Amino acid sequence: MKKIFTLVAMAAMAIGVNAQETSQLFSVANGDFNVTDKAQAIQVKEAGKAYANVIILSSPYPDDEYQFVKYDEETKTNVYDETKPINPWSLEGNAEANTSIAAIQEGFTSYLKGKGNPFITESFQWEYDKDKSRMKLVDVNTTCTAYTPTCGALPIRGMYIEVTPIVAGTITMGVYINKNNHELFVIDESTKTPIPNNNIDVKFYLQNNTYTFDDGGKTVSIIEGKLPDDYIIQHTNGYTQNRPALGTITFPVETGKKYMIINPKSQVGFYGFKYTYDKAAADAADPLPEPVLPTGIEAVKTAKPNADAAIYNLAGQKVDAAFKGMVIMNGRKFINK
Repeated sequence: MKKIFTLVAMAAMAIGVNAQETSQLFSVANGDFNVTDKAQAIQVKEAGKAYANVIILSSPYPDDEYQFVKYDEETKTNVYDETKPINPWSLEGNAEANTSIAAIQEGFTSYLKGKGNPFITESFQWEYDKDKSRMKLVDVNTTCTAYTPTCGALPIRGMYIEVTPIVAGTITMGVYINKNNHELFVIDESTKTPIPNNNIDVKFYLQNNTYTFDDGGKTVSIIEGKLPDDYIIQHTNGYTQNRPALGTITFPVETGKKYMIINPKSQVGFYGFKYTYDKAAADAADPLPEPVLPTGIEAVKTAKPNADAAIYNLAGQKVDAAFKGMVIMNGRKFINK
């Protein structure tokens, strides 16, 4: 059964003349999260009233769900040990106890790392990997296999974070970026488009042994400011590399909307979050229902075979549709009459 976590304690503070409420920092740590399910949900409550929902989804490819044993040359199919399921989550700690990192992450100490890039399609076929050591599921949708601002569709599988606030406010979220040269989007689900990059504040370290950046002997420890125009976490000198980054994003949220946080072509880890909102508006709003966990993660298991996929005989030789006898297509063996 999926597990719903409740964050009860709330800390009050005054900003200007308006009373504001800030949720206590929710930080992923051992015991805070059930890391066995593919979808997790957090519900922020005070006195039984739900103020925010957060869903984190991790749904890897089906061929990554069990321990791979071998590739069977006779049947041209993979063999898995279904007694050894692979956990779609892992709980990671910071690389080192660095007080600067702790401060920039608002006290976050661990992150939840999922599996699966956030693709929007369910069109797959089985193909050999490059050395024919096993079969792999390959995405064959030629349009929008990954999210783009003009695609008009949201991810249905992979690793993403979804936030639903009860009223307008500000979210500060700790995230781990697997590849800093990939785009980072905060998407307004009502329009399926990213919120403006100049509405997103970032504070990040790049991973370089000690999470510092060495520019010709000059150490620059932090990326700070607005998210760049290209939505890529980078230093002001334009430096980007394929390396992890960790830190926080802070962005405004509107009443009644949902927001999705993704790296379209890689995973993103979740440390935790803070949510600041107007208390009077929140008290007057209807509480949020418990979050509905995604079901799209199951659809991938019924991936449609490609009718134009290559056909092989039992010797592994490619044949055409006129070939009679036992053949392999889309990773399955059958008799072609």
